[in-house]
Amino acid sequence: MIHQQGNAFHSCVVEHFNAEDFGAPFKIILKDCVSVTEDDDGNMISYHIPDPEGLLRTVVFARVLNPRKLSGADIKFLRKAVGVKQKVLAKAIEVDPATLSRCENGMQPLGPASEKLLRIFLVQTGIKFHKLKECEAKTKLEEVLSELFDVLKPSPVHSADDDLELYFVRESSSTAGNDNSDSDGDWEADKATGTR
Repeated sequence: MIHQQGNAFHSCVVEHFNAEDFGAPFKIILKDCVSVTEDDDGNMISYHIPDPEGLLRTVVFARVLNPRKLSGADIKFLRKAVGVKQKVLAKAIEVDPATLSRCENGMQPLGPASEKLLRIFLVQTGIKFHKLKECEAKTKLEEVLSELFDVLKPSPVHSADDDLELYFVRESSSTAGNDNSDSDGDWEADKATGTR
């Protein structure tokens, strides 16, 4: 228990945490890994998400591999998450910048071929700009590209306005116990929970 100016604060790891601060147009639910500090009345004072950069990379990969068609808000979020300007992305996927702008603003859907190129570009960029071990990056790239080309078929059966929730867990890389430090473990999409 931490005491500050006579008020009592309690910290604990919560079972489910909605990571709203990432600004995603879908829900990012973190399981059993976020430490939350609350006052005696149960009001949240602060929270700690371990390895937010690794989580953001994992969120990008999970959304890219989810077969639901990318909405304009999804495209904008993913582009910003990998740190790419709109003009650079438009050139990479061979669409006019004005077309991409209309897609991001929800005025026009991105065509299937362009969406597939976008997803591949996001994976490539996500791996390039994040610190991954070379063998880990190679394995992840092979898995993701294989799924993109062999399995994934974007499905427009859902409305872009339907809620999408992606669940994530933090897999500990240490055998010494469940240490939630930033450098201990990797983020993974929780395939057991799936999406809603």
